[in-house]
Amino acid sequence: MLDAALASLLADPWRIVLGGGGVVGLVALVVRWWRNRPRVKARYLGETFDTAGNPNMNVDVEIEVENVGREPTSLAQDVEMQCLTARRESLTATFHIHQGNRTLPPVTPSRVTLRATVPANYVFSHFRVFRFRLTRGGSIVVRVLNASGAVAPAAKFYCLRVLFRLGGLLPHVDA
Repeated sequence: MLDAALASLLADPWRIVLGGGGVVGLVALVVRWWRNRPRVKARYLGETFDTAGNPNMNVDVEIEVENVGREPTSLAQDVEMQCLTARRESLTATFHIHQGNRTLPPVTPSRVTLRATVPANYVFSHFRVFRFRLTRGGSIVVRVLNASGAVAPAAKFYCLRVLFRLGGLLPHVDA
């Protein structure tokens, strides 16, 4: 009995796994997974600083997020930010979603405000990377070149970041 089951499994393992659907069943599973995956876009809108004279300051960052997938998802409460200071030192902070709805229904843009208390040299930082985690799915990244709010595609962003990291070069960047 066990030998017969093992022999049928070894003879055609794909039929057992896919339930007799074969290649068509596999393609249907992959297409269904691909269409139902969470996809979120984010756009940087701006930030405000509250300099109270302390060595630290409060920063509010406004971002617009939109779920362009078919299934609802939501944002995690914490957003990780990494940047380089003017002295090319790494600075990391955790922002919290202060205002806005973390739940993202399909095809509905919403604005969220992130808030954190960061060192004062954040104002002069470059190459800010905000990483949003999704509760269902992966993560999304917003890349901001400097305090002017200019954003860049990933390839340009990382090339400019390497130039800055190695030689302190900050070429003129058009927004």
